[in-house]
Amino acid sequence: MHWIWSRMNVVGTFALTLLAIMATVVHFSVLFHKADPQVQLKLNSIDKFRQLHTMDGGTREQAQLTLDVDADVRTAFTWNTKQLYVFVAAEYSTPERPSNKVILWDEVLNSKEEGLFRLRARRSDYPLVDPYNGLKYVWNANKISPY
Repeated sequence: MHWIWSRMNVVGTFALTLLAIMATVVHFSVLFHKADPQVQLKLNSIDKFRQLHTMDGGTREQAQLTLDVDADVRTAFTWNTKQLYVFVAAEYSTPERPSNKVILWDEVLNSKEEGLFRLRARRSDYPLVDPYNGLKYVWNANKISPY
C-alpha cells in the first residue's frame, strides 16, 4: 500500500528539482545582461510661462517646454521584458524647496522595435507647475534628466 506514496514522492522531488534547475538557468540568463541605453536630450524653448490663479486666492507659476529627444533603449529589453516605462524629468531647486522633480514627458514602450525613437520639437506632456512661485529663479540653473 505504501508504494503509491513512494512514487508520488519520487515524481514530486523530480518536478521540484527540474523547477529549481530552470529557475537557476533563468537567473543566470539575466545576470550577465548589460543594458546600455543611449539618450540625448535638448531643451529647445520655453513656450509658455505664466501665473495661474487658484481658487483659494493664491498663485502658481506654470511653464510649458519644448524638447528634442533622441533615444535608443532597445538594449534594456530582454527575453523577459514585456514593457518599458521611459520618462524625462526636470530637477530644479527654489528658495522655498531645495529639491523639486517634475515629469515632463513619459511613454510606455511595448516592444523592442519601439525602443529607438526620435522626438523633434515635442511639447512636454505635463507642464512644470510650482506652487511656491519659484520657477523664475531657476531658468539659468535647470537640469533636465533622461531616465
